[in-house]
Amino acid sequence: GIRTATDIIRGEEVQLLGCAIDSTGQQQVFVFPGTHSKHIIVEGGQIKDFKTYMTGEFFNVLSVNSILSKSISIQNATGEFNKPVFEKGVSDSLHANLLHQSFMVRTNDLFQQLTKNENYWYLSGLLIGTELKDLYQTSSATITIVSEGRLARLYEAACSVLNTEKNVQSEDVNDALIKAHT
Repeated sequence: GIRTATDIIRGEEVQLLGCAIDSTGQQQVFVFPGTHSKHIIVEGGQIKDFKTYMTGEFFNVLSVNSILSKSISIQNATGEFNKPVFEKGVSDSLHANLLHQSFMVRTNDLFQQLTKNENYWYLSGLLIGTELKDLYQTSSATITIVSEGRLARLYEAACSVLNTEKNVQSEDVNDALIKAHT
């Protein structure tokens, strides 16, 4: 992998090699969603910086090992995407403190404002929105979501809520990996 003084990448740099990198100097941000999501900033064809976000791990900790687990249906992980509730979570992440707003998952259940299935999508939107909030503030860069399937669609939907859709594109992570090795 590669590292900075405060962060590491172990594998995403290989996938990045298979992405459409602009060597003209325009800043690009490549987002690799996952348990430990990576945002890799590329400028002039070179990696300038990167950050790791523990989004997937926080979701697991909160939805399985915290008081919130009683207010969330994990079976919904393979269920139908509840876009309006997910988008509300993303939107709420922009103007709220994550530590307070995550407790709303509990009160949503207690006050019967959202079902346990809806709370799954709300928490997911809240955490992904919190991760992407920095990109919302620097949306002049081209943002490329490098993922596949449901996770790619969630990040694309979150970017749409954050009003960064004009600068967002997607690349399939498996295609990027294959291109990197050819």
